[in-house]
Amino acid sequence: MQSHLKGAGVAGRNDGEVVNATLVRRPASSALTLVESSSGCQCCIDMLLQRHVDYLILFAADLDEPNVAPRVRASRPPLILPIAGVDTMVRAGVVCSRTPWGLMAMRRLGAVLPTPASTAALCKARDALLVPADRKRYAAEAQAVFMERARPTPVAR
Repeated sequence: MQSHLKGAGVAGRNDGEVVNATLVRRPASSALTLVESSSGCQCCIDMLLQRHVDYLILFAADLDEPNVAPRVRASRPPLILPIAGVDTMVRAGVVCSRTPWGLMAMRRLGAVLPTPASTAALCKARDALLVPADRKRYAAEAQAVFMERARPTPVAR
């Protein structure tokens, strides 16, 4: 992170191990602001569009959100760059198996997801969220995840 550039990111967000560790280690004098807001991405994008910051730490898909994309396209087009050292996808959890609701949800998801139709739908949904460069970068890892999803989870059995 260059000190003459000002940046913004979303506080408390899981940006992956490499980015999270870098954010924790950043010096107090860092020109990176972590925004605490229920609309964190929106706030960060507004900061960029209003030229209050020079860069954002966001997922490329955040810029494609329906309420964001037209404003971003109407402004200066952003240059989307990968972060050095980030070579694995960020996986998000859906539920917690330690709660009755979460366990029930996992069992149901585990029962319906391991089908060819569900795998195809998951692939399509993932592709819709990734920019082409990220789809290519994570293709092998994503394929392994979907192969794993093709088997019923232990909780669903």
